[in-house]
Order: sequence, then C-alpha cells, then structure tokens
Amino acid sequence: MSRARAIVLAATFLCGCAAREPLSMAPPSPDRPWRAPDLPKYSAALSDSERARPSSQVRVDPQTKYGPNELIDLAQRTNPETRMAWERARQAAIATGLAEGTYYPTLVAAATGVVAHAPAPIPTTVVPGGVFKADTQFVIPALSLEWVLLDFGRRGALVDATQAQVIEAIAGFNGKQQQVVFAVTRDFYS
Repeated sequence: MSRARAIVLAATFLCGCAAREPLSMAPPSPDRPWRAPDLPKYSAALSDSERARPSSQVRVDPQTKYGPNELIDLAQRTNPETRMAWERARQAAIATGLAEGTYYPTLVAAATGVVAHAPAPIPTTVVPGGVFKADTQFVIPALSLEWVLLDFGRRGALVDATQAQVIEAIAGFNGKQQQVVFAVTRDFYS
C-alpha cells in the first residue's frame, strides 16, 4: 500500500512541474501581427476558427472591387514570407519550452534482456557426449531519476537566451507584416 502511495505522490509532484504552454509566446496565426497578450482575447485567438488557414482557402472574386483593408487582409493571408516568419516565431517559442524543461526531473526506464545458448566442449568422462550446454535467460530492469538541482546559472541563461530569440522572432514577424501592409497600401494608392 505504501508503494502505491509513493507512486501516486511522485506522479502528482511531476504533474505539478508542468510548464506553461510554449506556443503561448508565439503569434496565434500567420496572417495577423502579434500583440502583447491580453489573456482572454489571446486565448480566443487560438481557437480553431482563428488558427492558420492554408492559402488555398482564400477566395478572390475577380468581379469584386476590393478596398485597401480587404487587399491587406488577402496579402497577409497569402504571403509566404509572413508564414515563414510566423513559423520561426513558433519554433523559437517551442525552443523556450524545451529550455524550461531542463528544470524538471528526468525519469528513465530501461531494460536489458539476454537469451543465450552456449555449447562448451567438455571431456566425455565428465559429461556423456562431450558437450555441455548452457541455456540462460534474464532481464534486468532499471529505473533512474535524475534532477539537476545546482548548475550555477546555466539553465537560467539558456532560458533567457531562448526568450530573447522569441522576442527577436516576433519582431521579425511583425516587421514582415508591416512590410506587407506598406507594400499593399503603396501599390493601392499609386
């Protein structure tokens, strides 16, 4: 009974170590610039209706006369550079989540198994037939838990560096969005 309690306690403790969602630091979709998160609105932006839409779903009606807002919207949805910048921002956010994961314990389960059949010659005076056969089978299970408690700031520096890369990627993403808006506006009014 105490073993079961220990397992439940360990599982509860490890579940409590769950980090925040790394993608919460990335832009929610490639067709809109990133803004500082207002958590309820930001969560709503991550809903399925606002997730990234493939460019094949964008419909352009050749009979419709589009204004600058509609053209900017179309350009933001279909521009491959904004999609690439968005993906870089998402990857940077994931890297931050991986770096934060180094603070948590590592649990490794391993097993080594052997099945062996070893014939060995032996004098016939000892064993009739002159061959001794040894058959063996065994499994060695191992469970190890590793948790680095003291690293002299290495993990903190790694997390800080990845968070700086997220900020850089988001700035690049917003810059691409601004370039699209500027190019469409300039072309529309020229």
